[in-house]
Amino acid sequence: MSKGAVIIANNADQIEYLRLARVSARLITKNLGLPVTLITETACDYTEFDKIIIVDKKFNNSRVTLMGNQHQRMSWFNLNRTDVYDLTPYDRTLLIDADMFVFTDALKTHMAADFDFAIAKTIHEPNNASLHNDTIGTTQIPHLWATVVIFNKSQLAADIFKMSQHIIKHYKTYAKIYDFEARPIRNDYAFSIACHLLAGYGTGDLSLRNYNLTNV
Repeated sequence: MSKGAVIIANNADQIEYLRLARVSARLITKNLGLPVTLITETACDYTEFDKIIIVDKKFNNSRVTLMGNQHQRMSWFNLNRTDVYDLTPYDRTLLIDADMFVFTDALKTHMAADFDFAIAKTIHEPNNASLHNDTIGTTQIPHLWATVVIFNKSQLAADIFKMSQHIIKHYKTYAKIYDFEARPIRNDYAFSIACHLLAGYGTGDLSLRNYNLTNV
């Protein structure tokens, strides 16, 4: 079984995501021993990547974020994430954000496990050493984080990615059903809803066990 990581990166006006992706790739190879594939819109030959897949980036999403001491609206080209099941060259894939830096080997055991799909759930707050799990909208389904997803080429993973694509396509409708803001379009919400539906309306748990995302 081939194993590797996939990073999607397209530069925005304010942030050089490709530069971040190169740093992330080096850390993944160093600490997890995995090859890394880059998905981007522009041909390049960065040596940090095992493969480079060129695809058109989808329409411009945007979000407001704190830059320095000011809140700014910035471009956010993140909507290829639900296509990764079809794009990955690996049998078992670690899908990870370009700005997610892997400084430990904590994900090694998860990549060696045999589950077909798992996604990050628990957040670690380093300022007070607390852990918390968030929810979405008034329905209070678990908020899962597409920052880190591990999946096999399998029916379960294929169904989750396909459902996530459907939710992104009909995002305004799902925003009304689950009672959250329709902008920006969030992959986290699409995967959270897809996992809730396909894991038995909350009776199953598709979260990564014993792995916490650090909020910095």
